[in-house]
Amino acid sequence: MNVARRSDIIIAALRRIVRNERGKQQPYRLEPPDVQQNLLKELLKTGKPVVLVLFTGRPLTLNWEQDHVPAILNVWFGGSEAAYAIGDVLFGDVNPSGKLTMTFPKNVGQIPLYYAHKNTGRPLGQGKWFEKFRSNYLDVDNEPLYPFGYGLSYTTFSYSDIDLSHSSMDMNGSLTAAVTVTNTGTWPGSEVVQLYIRDVVGSSTRPVKELKGFQKIFLEPGEMKIVRFKIAPETSASWLATSLPDDRPRLCHGRTEGFIWKRMEKIYLLPRKPNGTVSENDRFAYPHWWYGDTGKVKPFGQKDNGGDLVETAFIMQALLSVHQYYIDGSPAEQALAARIDKLWREVDWNFYRQNGQNVLYWHWSPEYGWEMNFPVHGYNECLIMYILAAASPTHGVPAAVYHEGWAQNGAIVDPHKVENIELHLRYQGTEAGPLFWAQYSFLGLDPIGLKDEYCANYFDEMRNLTLVNRAYCVRNPKHYKGFGPDCWGLTASYSVNGYAAHAPNERDDQGVISPTAALSSIVYTPEQSLQVMRHLYEMGDKVFGPYGFYDAFSETDNSLFISV
Repeated sequence: MNVARRSDIIIAALRRIVRNERGKQQPYRLEPPDVQQNLLKELLKTGKPVVLVLFTGRPLTLNWEQDHVPAILNVWFGGSEAAYAIGDVLFGDVNPSGKLTMTFPKNVGQIPLYYAHKNTGRPLGQGKWFEKFRSNYLDVDNEPLYPFGYGLSYTTFSYSDIDLSHSSMDMNGSLTAAVTVTNTGTWPGSEVVQLYIRDVVGSSTRPVKELKGFQKIFLEPGEMKIVRFKIAPETSASWLATSLPDDRPRLCHGRTEGFIWKRMEKIYLLPRKPNGTVSENDRFAYPHWWYGDTGKVKPFGQKDNGGDLVETAFIMQALLSVHQYYIDGSPAEQALAARIDKLWREVDWNFYRQNGQNVLYWHWSPEYGWEMNFPVHGYNECLIMYILAAASPTHGVPAAVYHEGWAQNGAIVDPHKVENIELHLRYQGTEAGPLFWAQYSFLGLDPIGLKDEYCANYFDEMRNLTLVNRAYCVRNPKHYKGFGPDCWGLTASYSVNGYAAHAPNERDDQGVISPTAALSSIVYTPEQSLQVMRHLYEMGDKVFGPYGFYDAFSETDNSLFISV
């Protein structure tokens, strides 16, 4: 300490104990050793400028050092030339420009902490320190002490005029991102300019940001340069490993922050009028199936070879959601939204009243007309059809169609109990329907707080319907193998004898569990659905393939049903 007091500047070279940085010999604490931190505190008490040269093999928590030490030079564990490099930086012969390749946390409780993490279900708002019911800590903010890519210099740099050459690009194009970098300090120096991208929507979830490029530039004091990055489709794409026959990885695309990739291209291919469902009066509705390459109808049954108003409602609620997402976007996005709006306006809901009746019919065929003869009454999966029919700006139906057709003048109300759980609505053909009845209409219609004169709260009703389904599987009256609190969910899927709409009753229960039933019910029964999800993951390859969970399975029949 006497030497330190007589010095003009103190260079404190501290390190972790090297043997503790190798293999499995890792201390759980990330602070510098107490004896070294105490020495550093005594050196600071001298009042002399202190430079901390830190030797470490991994990130440390340096909160106290950050607040009290004027300068920190992190040098890791260097090789035989490290001493010369450190000396060059300390004496100003070299202006440092290195960037961290690992994130330094503020607290060990933040670990795992890394820049390319996935988003959470309840992300903290931008610039927020704490929000109730969000992904955050009670006693420390989410941000690291030093993030990935961080590093200071003896000079300062400013970034301005960030610009894109285009607002969008297609799969065969590219665009250029440009930024102006200025040396605003008094030393010449090098700066590493970094390009990050976030893929907001894609075939698989991507991190909140990913490093996709960097350039090192040298600037004299006051000098500025424009740095450009070329962005092509492969820049934002991610590789999805699959077990397809040719064993090649597949390039996955989605919607990247500010750019539209292949996902838009696929949406453009989707909304077309299928041939064969349109009469001379343009009575347009989508069929249940059609050939995507030609637009021709693929019959779902002999007489089911024309318009299917229920399936039309399902695709329309999806397209209208896409419309709202893109309506204020780039010119290409707005063009897509306009195309969807045109399709929405052309659906002839009113025609499906069959000669003006106050009820909607499911099918119409240009060959067989109304021979399918299926008037739709509630409750089942078709609520969204009546809602969209009433909302149509061009071919809307009067309110009487909803009240007389869907609700049958109040006959839809039928308070009863199933599995000792209260239900308020009448379910067509059964006491409690399959779970897709609680799901399909609410992909576009928010059930929370939704009510009408027949149901006081649709969310509560659908939650109870889900709980009925679970309670029946737990009771398991037909004694199927595997059924229980962690394996439940009866809905429409492939089955032991083809396709079947499994439901919580002994007539429609065939011992087949459809993973989508419980998992898609997570909004109604989060804890119970997660219990099923964990169990299915534990079952591994039996129920999980390269694209996720299989359509359905039966442990009783030792069968796996895959939707193709």
